[in-house]
Amino acid sequence: MFKELKRQASVSFDLCAAGPVLVSSGTSNKTNPTLPDNTFMRGYSGKDHEENYVIPGSTIKGVIRHYLEDNMMLNETEAQTLFGKINNSAQKSKIKFSDAYADKYTVVSSIRHSTAIDPRVQSAKGGTLNNMEVVEQGVFKASFSIRNFTDSEMEKLLIALFDINSGAVRFGGRKSRGFGQMKTENFVLTSFDGYDESLNKKNEKSFDDIEKAIEYFRGVK
Repeated sequence: MFKELKRQASVSFDLCAAGPVLVSSGTSNKTNPTLPDNTFMRGYSGKDHEENYVIPGSTIKGVIRHYLEDNMMLNETEAQTLFGKINNSAQKSKIKFSDAYADKYTVVSSIRHSTAIDPRVQSAKGGTLNNMEVVEQGVFKASFSIRNFTDSEMEKLLIALFDINSGAVRFGGRKSRGFGQMKTENFVLTSFDGYDESLNKKNEKSFDDIEKAIEYFRGVK
């Protein structure tokens, strides 16, 4: 796909929980009464490979893609060009999201309880109690890199990151119940347009304000 490497950019930002967030591990703990039914996703990070809360890069990528498609900022072809596709004509993604590990000293977790409601009597349905481990507060260190992007593609990605702050973009499960709201903080973007003959970076730019970055890639130079 990339016959010539032209443009590159890296973006880092914090995803900060602004209420309960549940990114489920996908493993049922129903047979272990000492654990909640659903636990938050964990992975291993740092030099010592310590167990830590994590939001997978694939989850972040999927949330951003869905938001852009759902709000008709990208059509199917544009989405496949930016995010890639897997079928008989596989196409590589221009963008790669890293797993977002928590700063474990910032994490406050709790156990939330939910139960299904019987619509006939408008009361809790027996046998449907569910316990969930959620992150109430916490900072997750997120980032992505992208190659050979257009100004329009970058602008739309940054709009999606900005819209996280309004709650329009949410993460994990139980979003219909108000879960998944986060904030974007400590944003940093660096980009350059390839190399000159002396292997110096061309048109290198850096931003720490997401709105100014959006304006730049929108063409408000």
